[in-house]
Amino acid sequence: MQEQMNWWEVASSVLTFIGGGILAVDAFRARSNTKVRIGARELEEEIHKLLSQRAGAQSQVRTAIPGASAAPAVPTSIPDQLELSLAKRTRRLTIAGFVVVTAGFLIDLLVKLHVL
Repeated sequence: MQEQMNWWEVASSVLTFIGGGILAVDAFRARSNTKVRIGARELEEEIHKLLSQRAGAQSQVRTAIPGASAAPAVPTSIPDQLELSLAKRTRRLTIAGFVVVTAGFLIDLLVKLHVL
């Protein structure tokens, strides 16, 4: 029984460590995520500049050629889409980390109560 209990204690410690690692992943990605957000904002600004230039050129064409197509619609905000994507990833990692840490805690508690 003692040997089996040691395995449960080891399992609880390992699960708690892995869960903590999963939760730490997002913290380690914070700097990278910030760089991605900044890059997305810069990309969106460049796209808006290009679309504005293109719209200006097309307005000149429309005045010269009747029936020419209108300027394309501005795409949905890239930083907003990126922010949602990063938030979804953070949420998934947080839930996974919480589940693993909780499993480790419950095993540890059951071992200490001599249930396992």
